[in-house]
Amino acid sequence: MNRNSQRIAVLIFALAAGFALACSQAEGPQPGQGMVQAVQPEAGKITIDHGDIPGLMKAMTMTFDVADPAMLEGIEAGQHVEFELLYEGGKYTVTSLEAH
Repeated sequence: MNRNSQRIAVLIFALAAGFALACSQAEGPQPGQGMVQAVQPEAGKITIDHGDIPGLMKAMTMTFDVADPAMLEGIEAGQHVEFELLYEGGKYTVTSLEAH
């Protein structure tokens, strides 16, 4: 196999792996839970240090858009939350949020 053939084979493998990952992502909102790190009500964003969200992502700290900024009323850094996360159109959006 020459060098160009190897490069093409690697590219095809990478594309196939990316396609498989995209297809394996869960449909509809997925449940998650974690600790609020920051709230930006004026921007409609919340930062959550969350556990694994099967079908979407591993545990990490990430800032998400919220479907409705009113969901952020009464939410503060340090609170434990349960939420639903939707991946659609290349972005993640919190569609429900409940503090405990």
